[in-house]
Amino acid sequence: MKQKRKQYWLAGIVLLLCMIWVCAVPAGAAKINKSSLAMIKGKSAYLSVSGTKTKPVWSTSDKKIVTVRKYSAYKAKLTAKGTGTAYITARVGKKTYKCKVAVQKGLKIAVAHSSPGEAQAVVTALKKVGINGVIVKSSNVKVSSYDGLILPGGTDINPARYHAKNKGSVGINNSLDRLQYELLDKFVKAKKPVLGICRGMQMINVYFGGTLKQNIRNHRGVYHSTKIESGSRIGTLYGKSLSVFSFHHQAPAKIGKDLRVTQRAKDGIVEALEHQSLNVYVVQWHPERMSKGNKLLKDFGALCRK
Repeated sequence: MKQKRKQYWLAGIVLLLCMIWVCAVPAGAAKINKSSLAMIKGKSAYLSVSGTKTKPVWSTSDKKIVTVRKYSAYKAKLTAKGTGTAYITARVGKKTYKCKVAVQKGLKIAVAHSSPGEAQAVVTALKKVGINGVIVKSSNVKVSSYDGLILPGGTDINPARYHAKNKGSVGINNSLDRLQYELLDKFVKAKKPVLGICRGMQMINVYFGGTLKQNIRNHRGVYHSTKIESGSRIGTLYGKSLSVFSFHHQAPAKIGKDLRVTQRAKDGIVEALEHQSLNVYVVQWHPERMSKGNKLLKDFGALCRK
């Protein structure tokens, strides 16, 4: 009997100590799952607190930027209302835990209609880096509704557009040429950022008065090294050199007005251009089909946010 009483007594002490420990844990052991968070205006996200039995009390430093409401016992739902920075606070007992929330506006990029699969490949790549790309099939668009324009890859441009005879151009589509040219003209005149990819680079060079080499070799479906000019936008992203994926048999010949060559292949073929005064950047290679290409797409997004 004495032995059983002793066991009960010890069990009671253990239980009491556990209760004391639980009461002491809430504030000291609590932690918020994120100390900083990036959000897009109009989107929602969640924060939670763990390591405590005390339910947190949530608040925001600026309801015009981010609102916060209780979602469950230890979780809160955040909604981005405006752009800027706000702080979400979780109060647990006498302690507070903060999360810095930076809200940017969502981007809407026009991706010009092109050959089957080319525009969609760009839209898919943009989505992976958090950018909304919309395929545009008409030049009758409201430019102010978009933050920038991307001209993707595709078939050859009609040589008549740069006053040349056909010496190897294939898959010519005059209606596609007209669509992309008119879209480019509208975005350039509105001084919106433009990114050209492969065919898009060629169209932009032609738009500014340049011409094309109609049938080059060793650039169709291959990776190859390139040299990048210092002080260029491409250079700030990738340094002095980059291995790129090319899929083209045409390239700039005469360079358009106010365009600067910023990247070349070893054989001298132009792989990138940038305008000297406008936010117009073009690459002959395919960033949407390269893992390292995400850096270029993110940079274009940052340019569109300015």
